[in-house]
Amino acid sequence: MINLPEQKLITDIRYLIEQTKGRIARVLNQEMTLLYWHIGRRICEDLLAMGKGDYGEQIIVNISAHLQAEYGRGFSKTNLFEMVRLYEVYQHFDIFQTLSGKLEVSLIVATVWQQSNSSRKTRTRLLSW
Repeated sequence: MINLPEQKLITDIRYLIEQTKGRIARVLNQEMTLLYWHIGRRICEDLLAMGKGDYGEQIIVNISAHLQAEYGRGFSKTNLFEMVRLYEVYQHFDIFQTLSGKLEVSLIVATVWQQSNSSRKTRTRLLSW
């Protein structure tokens, strides 16, 4: 049987652990969101610089294959296109950085979906460079 002082100590330690887990999740969420934005920016800028209009989708397929082999399925072709869309919607980094610290990835992604008519439109825009 645990006495009252020990129970209070356990409760306090649990509280500390839960607080820290929440802060870690928020920091990880923010860093992942920033990573996705930077990946979307690099793809957009590099494809524009290369003038790769019709080959844009194939380049993304190739990039996806390499990244998935090394980092897993989070870098599928579909996800890379979503990262591009994230950058297209939030091109001003200072605004995006402020939002990424305050919003969860799922809310930012939902906003991106609302601001874009369809995935096909984004792909067409990407491929028409």
